[in-house]
Amino acid sequence: MKLAKILNFSEELKGKVKKYPLLTRLAVLSLAVIYPYLCYLGGFPAMDEGVYAWTSITYNHNLASGQPLAPLQGFALWPLLLAWIPDLPGLSLLWFRLADMLAALLAGWLLCAILEKECGVYANLLALVVLIFLTNHHVIDNGFKNSFFPAWACLFGATYLILHEKSAGGGVWFLAGALVASGILLRETFFPFAFLGLVAAWHKASSKGAISYILGGLPLALLVIAGLELLAPGSLVSLYKGYADRAVIYGAQHWRILPNLISYGLRSLLLFSPALLLFLVTILWWTRFKAPENDRPSRWQITFWLCVAILPLYEPIIKIGFYYHFAACLPGWAFLAALFAGQPQENFREALQNSKKVARMLLLLGSVAVLGTLASLPNPSNLAQTAEVLARFPDRQWPPSLVPQSTTLQVVDKINKALPNGGTVSTNGCAFFILTAGGLTPPLSGTFDRDDNYFLSDLARFFLNIGGDKKRMKEALLANPPDIIVLMQPRGSHEPSFTSELTEVLKDTGQYEKFATVDPDFPENQVTDYTWVGYDLYRHTAPTTDAFTDK
Repeated sequence: MKLAKILNFSEELKGKVKKYPLLTRLAVLSLAVIYPYLCYLGGFPAMDEGVYAWTSITYNHNLASGQPLAPLQGFALWPLLLAWIPDLPGLSLLWFRLADMLAALLAGWLLCAILEKECGVYANLLALVVLIFLTNHHVIDNGFKNSFFPAWACLFGATYLILHEKSAGGGVWFLAGALVASGILLRETFFPFAFLGLVAAWHKASSKGAISYILGGLPLALLVIAGLELLAPGSLVSLYKGYADRAVIYGAQHWRILPNLISYGLRSLLLFSPALLLFLVTILWWTRFKAPENDRPSRWQITFWLCVAILPLYEPIIKIGFYYHFAACLPGWAFLAALFAGQPQENFREALQNSKKVARMLLLLGSVAVLGTLASLPNPSNLAQTAEVLARFPDRQWPPSLVPQSTTLQVVDKINKALPNGGTVSTNGCAFFILTAGGLTPPLSGTFDRDDNYFLSDLARFFLNIGGDKKRMKEALLANPPDIIVLMQPRGSHEPSFTSELTEVLKDTGQYEKFATVDPDFPENQVTDYTWVGYDLYRHTAPTTDAFTDK
């Protein structure tokens, strides 16, 4: 393409974006948020969303029965706020995913607003690239994988107020503090941003701004926690137990932290390389074509956005890291790139004409970055499965045609055929998505007021919490036996499932027999998800009792 055509096209596009800013932003959100979520909406149940969905379903049960909230995840505010969803018709997972999409849209809108304040129309391109990767399948699975988007919506809202209010009075800092506190309550591992916000308040409004910021955030956090205890008495004790439980779980997997940090750090660099390339091109463009009278952005601005980009890395350093932990750095890098893009520069036409080789090379690299980003969008053929799943609404069952493609759905199908009315099911190895996919219930007697936390919803975590005591594990199963027990057979790195130990305990009870095996390698299977895990299914063969007792 000739240089003149490039110049004319860029100027026409810039003019249209300026003329229709709202439509442009809606187009960005439609392509980068709505489209991916719709592609994933009918996807198979995923493991991480199973934890969040199971927590929400359990909270629904707690609130309805007047129990303290189950100590499943510590302070799980996002599942708590969505605890009404299990009462809706149809598959609950679909509603959870749609709720996550709404949170992503709000966060995306605020992200666009911040970037636009920094660099004008170029913000739309930066936002498009960032959001496409933040909604990548590796980052969100099929949606509802974590609480990042609702937390980001709060943090982005606070950021917009902090950075772009011309007169940042006490009320603004008070509201910013409340928003930051809300974001941390939604994703407690974002707590370092509270200190960054405090530094920003002190820097821009001295002690008055810092005090207003603290008064907006700290009382709100305390009120929410106190309200939790009033809503479900005993929940503060459960909250403590939940964090203690997570410490035990992560402690048992400490050996995975460094390998995952290196492995997923490198994989994330590769996955997000188009976005990182665009950020680099943006900064290099400013470096080469900045206006003669222009100084670089202030040290404070650069330092602030670098902190936003780097602070999320502490999480995969102290716990087991995956793609989404590293994806949390992308907004900060985008804000930093926007900061440079918004500085005075040479006219675009003059830059291309005066330094053709450099400009064309940067344009080429930028084009590669954008095309690489667009190539990472989900295949539109995924929409067919979404349509197939939605067509069964308000049925709570998955389409039978999808069962051969998913080990999870195969397990649910075999359970439903063997489970007596009102029967209970237990799993191991963080397989809560089996319970949520089938609307299944574990033994609930004594579940939420004991120091064993997960009790029999996850036999592996229960076994871990009782110190690997096989005798107590056997006594628990004999006292309150699930009708069906599903033991996973993971192949590769996974959280402790204790499958061999639990199999031995089941055999020792003399009350369980294996009745089915689900293996992704069976020739009749067409499994496309979780090909690294199989399952053995056991059913109870003796009368059950109702109460759980310590022995």
